[in-house]
Amino acid sequence: MYAFIAHAQADQAAADDLKAFLKTRGLIAETETGARGFRHRQATDVVVALWSQKSVFGTHRMLMEKRMLDAWADGRLVLVKLDHGFLPVGLRDLPAIDASMESGRKLAFWPQVERAARDIINRAA
Repeated sequence: MYAFIAHAQADQAAADDLKAFLKTRGLIAETETGARGFRHRQATDVVVALWSQKSVFGTHRMLMEKRMLDAWADGRLVLVKLDHGFLPVGLRDLPAIDASMESGRKLAFWPQVERAARDIINRAA
């Protein structure tokens, strides 16, 4: 039951913040940028994708988009927007958690991410 946090390297701080939050809530979380590929996802794992304007210019953007689409196809994706940048084609119409207000992430948005991840994990169990 891993929560893989896929993000651009420029969003490492937000990913680390979310990882620490999820660990305090009892989830095993790992960050991944695609620099060394992505780990194999099991049936009980969830992918939390952090997307921002910086993601568009990330060096591993295509790998991240593939990871997001594969997770969505399996019903294992939690999509989080860190700003008001455009999502990639194919993902724009999916529901996303809007975490663009950085000051409210720990209180308002990270708990939403945790609930969505737990719902997906519990569906698989």
